[in-house]
Amino acid sequence: MPYLTNLATIARRTGFPVVEQPGWKTRGHGPMSTVRSVICHHDAARQSPSTFNTVIQNGRADLPGPLAHFALRRDGTIHVVAAGMAYHAGAVTDSSIYGNAHSIGIEAGNDGVGEPWPDVQLRAYRALCAELCRAFGLPASRVKGHKEICYPQGRKIDPRGIDMSSFRRAVESLMKSGGGGSTPPALESEELQVDLIQGKHSRYVPVPKGAKRVVVACPRDKMSVRLQWHGSGYPSTRGQFPDPDLDNRDAKFVAKDSVHTDIHALRPWYVSIPNGARGFRVNWTYTPRGDRDSYVACLWFD
Repeated sequence: MPYLTNLATIARRTGFPVVEQPGWKTRGHGPMSTVRSVICHHDAARQSPSTFNTVIQNGRADLPGPLAHFALRRDGTIHVVAAGMAYHAGAVTDSSIYGNAHSIGIEAGNDGVGEPWPDVQLRAYRALCAELCRAFGLPASRVKGHKEICYPQGRKIDPRGIDMSSFRRAVESLMKSGGGGSTPPALESEELQVDLIQGKHSRYVPVPKGAKRVVVACPRDKMSVRLQWHGSGYPSTRGQFPDPDLDNRDAKFVAKDSVHTDIHALRPWYVSIPNGARGFRVNWTYTPRGDRDSYVACLWFD
């Protein structure tokens, strides 16, 4: 099997933010063989929710990277690290199923010594596993914790704090309901947190049932935001909605977008949801100050 250059597309079906690391499509220790499992890890590092652990991409002094195909941040953001084989599994009970050549590795941000798992991170973890199983024709039973398939048994403890039997049941439920991205899990709670990378940032967000307005806030500095509404009954002022993962390929943009050019910290923007709107593309332009290059913005519905 060639390098898995469809991993970013698969990850986006979860509905969670996806970051493609530069060069990921050609990164790896050679090509993959047939994918037969998904292996879950924790990265044994304590990072802030908005931080990407570069060790997963670059490796350590004793082990060259990539060390996984995906890095899952604590805020639910999925980084696509490598399309080729990654050194994440090591010695396993059955290399024909769980070996590096046959398994997709996910390293999730957690110190492994009792750090709590944020709900948004767990939802992203389950959704990503569900979409990977759907894409590669795997049952949920092929989602394993590193602690379950390492050799000898007891050599690994990751992902510590996650009951893998319950985790697999949740993955299977997502698969039966249409997959992790059929209703983006990030919207199960009232608040959606999105990492703002310096410059322009964009994401599609469905409108939850019963929502009357959107609230957008910036915890630090200031930003400008544009909401491009869409729904099946709106005039086609800008052509078809350019998102290949949408179920309704004929959804049209609303004639007038909502724009705010100067949202300051602690001064949220309240936007009424147009009648019939099914979702919107939110576009941020963000220029952080000082030594921070990113920050988590908040968007919620009421």
